[in-house]
Amino acid sequence: MLGAGLGGGFGRYQGYFGLVSDNIIDLEVVIADGSILDVSATSHPDLFWAMRGAGHNFGIVTRFHYKIHDAPITDWFLETFILTEDKLEIFFEQLNLLGDNGKQDVRITTYALYALNPEISATQVPLFPSCPMGDVCLTPRRSQ
Repeated sequence: MLGAGLGGGFGRYQGYFGLVSDNIIDLEVVIADGSILDVSATSHPDLFWAMRGAGHNFGIVTRFHYKIHDAPITDWFLETFILTEDKLEIFFEQLNLLGDNGKQDVRITTYALYALNPEISATQVPLFPSCPMGDVCLTPRRSQ
């Protein structure tokens, strides 16, 4: 969990509780000169801010505390879309509309991972958006 948190940490419950990095309470960090620092919002706050988004660049975390939350939703819907390059822009425009500039219902988490694998296709990119079952979701469709 912390590895993802040091890079921000997107997740299904970010609408409820923020990113994983928003839930880090404190860190014990070994910095380049070998010093061991206790890092938090009140102790080395600049380093704490930096660690919660690009932490792997600033030191090695040897101990940490973060907030744990009960899962408010346990059933999820996940759909994989395979889209050609010419469909990506409209797809992301629709995702942005669904997100309503960050004002969407907290039960909706839409995130997409995409990759281009030329060994499979030079023009098709798999996307992996997800949202809770029973709530508003993108209608699964496949582009042609």
